[in-house]
Amino acid sequence: MAMNILLSSIYPVSVVLPKTLEALISSLTAAEKYKINSALAHIRALSEPGLGTEPILNPETSFRGYCLAWQRGLEKEVTAAARLTLQRPMTMESLGEELRLFTGPALWKLLQYRRICLKAVKSNQKWITQQVYKLWEGNSNLRCRQHLAECGPRWFEEFLSRGTENGIQALDHTLFHRAMAQHIEAGRQNGAECEFCTTMSSSQVHSILRTLDKSITSALRKDLGLFYFVTSPLQNRIPFGGRKDPVTTEFGAPFKNDDADVILRSSDYKTFRVHKAFLAISSPFFFTMFSIPQPTECAGSAAPQTGSQIDELPVVFMSENSTTLNTILTMIYPHVPIVLPPSFWEAAPVLKALQKYEMDNLITLARTLLQAPDSSVDSIAAIRTFAVASELGFEREALWAARCTLRYPMTFELYGESIRYCMGSALYDLLQYRARCRTAVQACIQAAAAGSAKSIQFRSIPSWLVDHLRTIIEKINSGTTPPSAETAVLWTSFRSLIKSHCQGTRGCDACMALYFQGGDSFCDELQNETRAAIKEIPLKIA
Repeated sequence: MAMNILLSSIYPVSVVLPKTLEALISSLTAAEKYKINSALAHIRALSEPGLGTEPILNPETSFRGYCLAWQRGLEKEVTAAARLTLQRPMTMESLGEELRLFTGPALWKLLQYRRICLKAVKSNQKWITQQVYKLWEGNSNLRCRQHLAECGPRWFEEFLSRGTENGIQALDHTLFHRAMAQHIEAGRQNGAECEFCTTMSSSQVHSILRTLDKSITSALRKDLGLFYFVTSPLQNRIPFGGRKDPVTTEFGAPFKNDDADVILRSSDYKTFRVHKAFLAISSPFFFTMFSIPQPTECAGSAAPQTGSQIDELPVVFMSENSTTLNTILTMIYPHVPIVLPPSFWEAAPVLKALQKYEMDNLITLARTLLQAPDSSVDSIAAIRTFAVASELGFEREALWAARCTLRYPMTFELYGESIRYCMGSALYDLLQYRARCRTAVQACIQAAAAGSAKSIQFRSIPSWLVDHLRTIIEKINSGTTPPSAETAVLWTSFRSLIKSHCQGTRGCDACMALYFQGGDSFCDELQNETRAAIKEIPLKIA
C-alpha cells in the first residue's frame, strides 16, 4: 500500500490517498528513505485539511500519530502531531491503552513540549485576550452583553482560562462553540438573552477563531524558541573534536594482569587485561567467541583502533562503559570484592549486559545481592525499579516496585524525568495493576462499612464510622487517595473521629471503650486485611 501511494504521487496516474494513519506514515517513511522529495511534499499536501474530508492526522489520532512518526523518524509529522495533542488532556488515565505505543524518550519529550506550550499560553493569556478584544472593540456588532473593558466577554475570558489546565482547549473550535452556546442558553434562562452572540454570523465567529488561533500560535512560537524534537539516535551523537581519536587508557588494578591473554576495551576507552578462561566459563557468548578463530584486523570496525591487538594481545571492543565492565568483572573473578551500584535501578546497565552475554548465574547473584529491602522507597526509586524490572522481565522485583508505587499518586508530574526510562507499555501494565488493587482495597473497606470485616469490633457498626469509610472509598475511587493500606487506613483520622463522636454524645460506652482500650487495633486489623488483599493481586507484564 505504501509503495502504491508513493508511485501514484510520482507518475501521471490517479492519485491514491492514504486512508489510515499507518498508511500515511508508511508512505512518508518510504519517500524519505528513497529521498523522493517531490513525493514527500505531494503526500504531505494531500494529507492537509481542506480537501473536504477530515485529515487523517487530527486531534483524535494525534497521540498515535506522534508515536508512529517518532518510531519512523519523521520529525515534521512528530511536531505536527505534538501540536495537535495540545487539544487533548494528557494524563495516565486519559491516555489509557495509547500509553503502550510510547517509548520512554518519546513520552518524556512530548511532556516537555506540552509543559512549555501550556506555560506559554498561561503567561501570554492577557496578550492573547487583548488580540481578540481588538476585534470586539472594532466591531459594535460583536459587543456581547457580558463585554468587559480590555478583555471582551466574560464567558470568553473564562473559556480561555479553563482551557489551559490540561491541554490548550482554546485551540479546539468545538469547545469554543460549546462555551458560547452555554453563555447564550444561560442568558435565555435568566431572561437576559445576549442578542449579539445569538445573532453572530458564521463569518464573524470564523474571524474570532482565526484571530484566537493566530494569537496562540504567536505566543507558542515566541516561548518555544529552540525547542525541537530529535527522533534519530544519530542526531544525539556528539562527535569527537576534529579528527583526533580518543586516547585509550588502562583501567588499572585489579584488572591489569601481567598474565592476561585478552583485553576488553570499554565504550569510554578503558582497557581491562583479563583472562579468556574466566570469561568463557561465565558466559556462553564469550565461550563461543573464543572458540572461533578471530581476524587480526578490525575490518569495518567503527572503533578508533587501527588493529585488534595491543601488546600482541587480542582486543574485544565492548559497548559497555568502564563502570559497568568493572562491576561484571568483579562478579566473575572470585578473589575480587564485588562492586555493585547501591540500588536495583542504578544497576540497570549491569543487569542488561549480563542478559546480553547470557551470564545467567551472575544474573541470579546480582538479583540476590540487590534484593529489595523490606521497607518501601520513594516514588522515583519505585517507578525506576519497576521500569528496569519490567524491561528485563524480572517479575519478583517488578511486583515489589509496583506495590511501592501504590502509596503515591500515579502522575506524570510526580515521576518527572524518570518517565524517560520507562516504556509506555510498562506504565500501562502498572496502571492496570493499580486499578485491580484499587478495587481490592475498596472491597475491604466496603466490607468494614457493612460490618462483615474481621476488624469490626462493634455489635452494630456506628453511623459515624460508616460515613468515614464511605468517604475513604470515594477518595480512592476519585484518585485523591492512593490505593494502599497505609494511605487508605489512617489511625490519626480514625482517632480524631472517634474522639469527636464520644465528646459529642457525652459518653458512648462502646466507642469510649474502643478508644481507651487501644482503638488503633481496629486500624491495624483493617490495614492487615487490606495488605493481604493487595498481595493476592497479580502483576501482568507484557
